[in-house]
Amino acid sequence: MDDGFVWSRSLPLSHPAIPAITALAYLLACAAHNSWRLPSRAARSAEREQPAAVSAAGATWLDGAAVVHNALLVGFSALVCVCSSRHFARVLSEHGLHSFLCPPPLGHPCSGAPLRGPLFWWCYVFYASKYYELVDTLLLVLRRKRVILLHAFHHASMPLVMWLCFEFGCGMPLTCDPNSNPNPNPNPNPNPNPNPNHYPN
Repeated sequence: MDDGFVWSRSLPLSHPAIPAITALAYLLACAAHNSWRLPSRAARSAEREQPAAVSAAGATWLDGAAVVHNALLVGFSALVCVCSSRHFARVLSEHGLHSFLCPPPLGHPCSGAPLRGPLFWWCYVFYASKYYELVDTLLLVLRRKRVILLHAFHHASMPLVMWLCFEFGCGMPLTCDPNSNPNPNPNPNPNPNPNPNHYPN
């Protein structure tokens, strides 16, 4: 499965409209939530002084969902980190760090575009997980908490950034997140190859 991976527009989530529309819709939804669904600043201050009663059943359900969600993300990120690190080590041992950090430009016969092989299969799986991570924001919304700018920017930009890396054969940044940041909120990026021997399958 991962040995035969080649990035192309025929893959799920590979059309450019998907990350672009997702980012736009997500940011609009966050802005709408912050503007319309939350109480005014004065009301929030009053609630801090006299907290309203919270449904115990609702709080328990959300707490349980958050625990399961975060456990899934931690386990998944650890799996991707371990598996991609194994293939990354193989790339370095066979081609060296310089070949990976400074591949030939696009158009060169050895440029490596499109990205292919098991290392970038795991990067692609990590890219797909960025859409699932939007559940982070859903849990905030259900708790009626404000979505801060940093949180919104991170979740809106990561699918688009990873798609651009795949599309333009930027393998080095794609591998940074799966290999170095096995936590629920990472930022990924991979590399190119029409020559299947440039990066091992």
